Amino acid sequence: LTLDPAGSYERVDCNGDGDLDLWSANGRINFDLRQIIGQKRAIDVEIVNGNPTLETTLTGYNPANEIVPDTGVAATSGSVGAAETLNLRSEVQPLHFAELLLGDGCFIGMKLVPPDEPILEATLTPTATVTPSPTTTPTPSATPGCTPSPPSGWMLYTVVPFDTMFNLSNRT
Repeated sequence: LTLDPAGSYERVDCNGDGDLDLWSANGRINFDLRQIIGQKRAIDVEIVNGNPTLETTLTGYNPANEIVPDTGVAATSGSVGAAETLNLRSEVQPLHFAELLLGDGCFIGMKLVPPDEPILEATLTPTATVTPSPTTTPTPSATPGCTPSPPSGWMLYTVVPFDTMFNLSNRT
């Protein structure tokens, strides 16, 4: 995550759990989700709202930096001092970036939620068991008296290890 330098930020324990959270005034926290493996179609961000009159929103973006169409913008309910979870869900395309605008409040944490995709059961179709019949492979035999010879003007060459076409082309 990256913090917009225009905002004010401070590490404080906002929810009393003993862990330092990120308090912000007029802050913008950007999440780059591209390095996380798998489809990111749902994100939850937990915040504590300090001033409901200031804007606090969570927005999801695609790689072209356009708002993912079906997610909309998650906004706070306006209650002061209570922990709230802002949710983004997309059925259309994965989220690549998210942006949390935090007018006056505390960023507690973020959670990626696995997409709700149905698990498709494989349909097995029984088939007849076929036992292959044995096959015979003829044993090659040399024809007596047959010695291959190169065409006229060609020279006989036996390939040796590490020969390459380049090495052979340089020989005269």
